[in-house]
Amino acid sequence: MTEQWDPYAHAHDALVLLQSSVTALHQSIEPAAIRSNVLEVFIAVNHVLYGGEWWHGLGTEYQVWEEIDPHAGEPEWFTAAREAIAGYAWELCAYAEHWLSGSAEDWGSARDQVVGQLVAVSAQARGA
Repeated sequence: MTEQWDPYAHAHDALVLLQSSVTALHQSIEPAAIRSNVLEVFIAVNHVLYGGEWWHGLGTEYQVWEEIDPHAGEPEWFTAAREAIAGYAWELCAYAEHWLSGSAEDWGSARDQVVGQLVAVSAQARGA
């Protein structure tokens, strides 16, 4: 029997993971570190809000970032992408904190909308 995912079971630790990954992204300077930390933010969002089951759009965006060569292109591009993604990811952290506090009863569709916006910000930042 498969155990049902409980987003509230480890809410504090999950939020710390998410916030830490966004902080690491925000502090990244080199393109390789920015790329790596974008991936870490996506992993944390996936873990915290979906219990490890990749939401289609987020998983697809993860794969695109995984294939980006951090040594090709202009470093300024990576910096701009970092600012856009980290900026929106901080907003996502605030939503997640509210949702995981238990005060929001049905937040699945709101979660998908906010994560979809993260994906859109990421895609726009990389020029898609």
